[in-house]
Amino acid sequence: MGASLLYHDTEKQCYLLTEKGQEFLIAYKEYQKTSETVERGLCEIRDEKRALEKLCTIPSEQ
Repeated sequence: MGASLLYHDTEKQCYLLTEKGQEFLIAYKEYQKTSETVERGLCEIRDEKRALEKLCTIPSEQ
């Protein structure tokens, strides 16, 4: 038993999306956009953390 996202059209000899499959694609696209936004935010936070850590380090004497 599968997720029922596709069905096989024997007349056209191809697979097509079910209504559930279409809903899945719409939801996945939204998830992907949110995920990319969060990932960019995390990268910015990591960069800010590195900058703060750099300000707290004691420069080595040369």
